[in-house]
Amino acid sequence: MVVDDSTTARSFSNNISGDPKKIQAEKLRAQRLAEQEAKEKSNSIDRLMNLLNNTYAERLEDYNAAQKKGSRIKSISKLSFLNRHKEALYELGQQQATNEIQNSFIAYVDHVLNDGIDVKRPIHYFLHRKPKTKDFDVFHTYLDKFITNYSHDKN
Repeated sequence: MVVDDSTTARSFSNNISGDPKKIQAEKLRAQRLAEQEAKEKSNSIDRLMNLLNNTYAERLEDYNAAQKKGSRIKSISKLSFLNRHKEALYELGQQQATNEIQNSFIAYVDHVLNDGIDVKRPIHYFLHRKPKTKDFDVFHTYLDKFITNYSHDKN
């Protein structure tokens, strides 16, 4: 992974005297830190993508099992994530807990499947943000639906 550490390294080098060895050591430290942060971000995105893909597959299996014999069933496949979706998913993951993301996605997928809503790009719509406010309105709408419509028996 390529990491642009020029800004970080420059800020470190401005705070260090003109000793080239110290400057180089700080540049290497800044680069390692930037690479570690990029790896953590990538891992976080991968975990959330796996969560959504697994949730989607589970909901599709439930939907298909509930269909009458001879009815058309939905194919189970992985969701398509473009880079902008990954960035949006990461931002959402920074703002919301994982279980809230999953719960909202469950309500969203169930609504699409059970109400026959035609969504051409499910992830694009789910991660849509308002241009001015950058709010995840679809996420919040379906989190509210989950809270109000889903319940379970107390054990």
